[in-house]
Amino acid sequence: MRIYAPDLNYINALDFCRLLHNLEFYDTELVVDFNRMSNYDPFSMLIVSSALRKFGEIHPGIKLIINVDKYNTNAQYAGHMGFFKSISENLTVGKKPGEARGSANYIPITPITIEGLREESRNENIYITQKIENESKKLGQVLSQGNKDLDYALTFIIREIMRNIEEHSEADTIWICAQHWPRYQLVEIGILDEGQGVRNSLRRNIHYRDIINNDYTALKLALKPGVSKAFRLRNMPDGVWDNSGYGLYMASNICTALQGSFLIASGNTAICNRYDRTSKNIETEKYDTRMSGTAIKMTISTERIQEYEAIQKEFVKRGEELARKMKNSIKRASQSSKGLIEYLD
Repeated sequence: MRIYAPDLNYINALDFCRLLHNLEFYDTELVVDFNRMSNYDPFSMLIVSSALRKFGEIHPGIKLIINVDKYNTNAQYAGHMGFFKSISENLTVGKKPGEARGSANYIPITPITIEGLREESRNENIYITQKIENESKKLGQVLSQGNKDLDYALTFIIREIMRNIEEHSEADTIWICAQHWPRYQLVEIGILDEGQGVRNSLRRNIHYRDIINNDYTALKLALKPGVSKAFRLRNMPDGVWDNSGYGLYMASNICTALQGSFLIASGNTAICNRYDRTSKNIETEKYDTRMSGTAIKMTISTERIQEYEAIQKEFVKRGEELARKMKNSIKRASQSSKGLIEYLD
């Protein structure tokens, strides 16, 4: 059987993951043809490569063949970003994940092992969350091109997602890919894990079990402030790195306030909150997909990046006000949820 991969914008990519999971066939091999493609976005490359890896695990008796012309200009870009070899190291197109050095404009598909972060934090005698902030800063600096406000914003939202994965996903690896298009004043960051997913994580909290009926209700709940798999704070000595359940709420609202978007996909559902330039409102869209773990797409416009600090403070305030009205939530954001630790008083 042969299927043709669509242009990898996020809508097509989400649908491709669903179609691949639901595919019915009676052949001994599956050919996935990438030769008709002309578009590869960071988030889309992450989720499609993950879906194809998962397909290989679920169907070990089916030969998976990736058909791509290595001389195709678009394929060369995706290959340089590590896309094809993130599907299988046996492919000959492009570089391995994390092999490309990156530049001021992009971070190639890069796997970050969670155990590696934990081991390094022990060796450096720092909290794992501090280690995650340090790593997030390195990634933010690659994309920010010397803009301090952009550096701060990117470091914060990357840290919040990576921290969420380490604390809740039970995954082994964090996958990240990003691109900055200065010409369009746009940054896109994709982050993915192949862990237990949002619904399974939140259902570990007994107070949420009766209100989480499916992946959609789990995702809607996860985007609210003060929502965590446990109400008990992590109980670190100085309280700075407590888990207060504000990470996804803060990242989502920062992205949309900066005229961008925040998409989260887990299980069979994706929710995208995006700023609509025509209506000047935040629009919410729901998509069907199929995801092993959780994937997040964040975009921000750099047009208003100088307003970032005020935006962040405003949403901490709004989040705490909203959490106080919710029955099962943590009412106060932790210090780390209010910003990067080195800049807090």
